[in-house]
Amino acid sequence: MTTRLSNSPGVGLCPRPDAADLLLEARGGPASPGTGYFSAPMLTALRFGFRTLQLCPPLAAHAGARLFFAPRKKRQPPFTLPSMEVSRFEVNGKRVPLYRFGQGKPVLLVHGWESSVARIQGLIGALMEGGYQVVTFDMPAHGQSTARDTDLIEVNAVIQHLYRQHGPFEAGIAHSFGGTCLVNAVRERVEVKRLVLFAVPSSASMMIDAFAGFLRLRGAVRDRFRGCVANRLEPLDVAEDLDTRRTIGSSGLPALIIHDVNDLLVPFANAIEFKQAHGSTTLIATSGLSHTGVIRDKAAIRACVDFVQGKSPLV
Repeated sequence: MTTRLSNSPGVGLCPRPDAADLLLEARGGPASPGTGYFSAPMLTALRFGFRTLQLCPPLAAHAGARLFFAPRKKRQPPFTLPSMEVSRFEVNGKRVPLYRFGQGKPVLLVHGWESSVARIQGLIGALMEGGYQVVTFDMPAHGQSTARDTDLIEVNAVIQHLYRQHGPFEAGIAHSFGGTCLVNAVRERVEVKRLVLFAVPSSASMMIDAFAGFLRLRGAVRDRFRGCVANRLEPLDVAEDLDTRRTIGSSGLPALIIHDVNDLLVPFANAIEFKQAHGSTTLIATSGLSHTGVIRDKAAIRACVDFVQGKSPLV
């Protein structure tokens, strides 16, 4: 089911003890498709571990930050799309595959956290059929990229490289954390004519606080955790530079937000905040698709392509 709403107006240095790596190793191997963020036994063990670690706030904060920047590797489906060109880019010693699909005017596509280009082939295929060349990449530590961790700054470096090679773009399209990266790149002068955001957090602060809550970090430990994350993202200011609502609102770009009302990872309230920040945004609310399902739904994909083509997005 879908509904369409449119066109309405003090932290010290963080240590790097070896013990912090144990929590990364404890998560095990690749996750099975369709599971939650963590299985119930793993989540229980993880929270128990952090409850113990909080007896040493610097250690708990550092371990939480390490986990925050370290996506789980997942099994990758095979590529089935034609006309794929692959090249490579390196950022901080991490090799990143760059992909181009199809012919026509270029659109930039950014996948979400713990996803990959191979997992959004339905959207890529629809954009190709719509007459566009899709420019995209696997984030560091995702898909066919190397490394164990990454952050918004590294992803932005890849986006800037693609912009120099193929921009400006007819549209910027992104899912979840990829939308935070895309909108930050727009703030840093990457040119797109339109924005399509699937289930995107309204700010980086929201993601950081949600993860702290997920780990049940308390008081001073939570503050130290925020500081560790902020230190890694310097020179960006998390509150000022990475407020996605503010950037969208000031950009004046035509924007389409597609978000499921039952999203458990990025609550639907984030989409409402975008709507309030940018009154001319078109908001499509889906139901029953989940956080990841929204970018694979055929009707939502069709709405995205229509919007990029300048048509009214109907679902």
